[in-house]
Parts: sequence; C-alpha cells; structure tokens
Amino acid sequence: MVKSDFKFITDLVTKFFNQAHIIRRMNLIHSNDITGWEIWLQVEFAMFIEDQIEVDQWLR
Repeated sequence: MVKSDFKFITDLVTKFFNQAHIIRRMNLIHSNDITGWEIWLQVEFAMFIEDQIEVDQWLR
C-alpha cells in the first residue's frame, strides 16, 4: 500500500513539474532570486490536482 501511494504521488509530482509553464516559472523564480514562491507553488499544485481524474479528494 505505501509503495503504491509513493508511486502515485511521485508520478503526480513528476507530471506537475514537467509542464512547460511550470518549468518557465520555476526558471524565472530562480533567475530573479524571487522569495516567497512557496505559496505560489501551493496554489499551482492545488489547481493541478483539482484537474486530475485520479485524485478523488484533496485537502490542504
């Protein structure tokens, strides 16, 4: 069970970070030394999860 949960989460996070717009934004954050980006990441990831059919429910 734990192994399948870990694989599911790993696949989800990989899919999220492989999106072109996320890569561009992460590069922009890095190149401009932007701080406070963690909240942005939470919002982006929440919107991503909301669109995933495999995710039945999520809570913050």
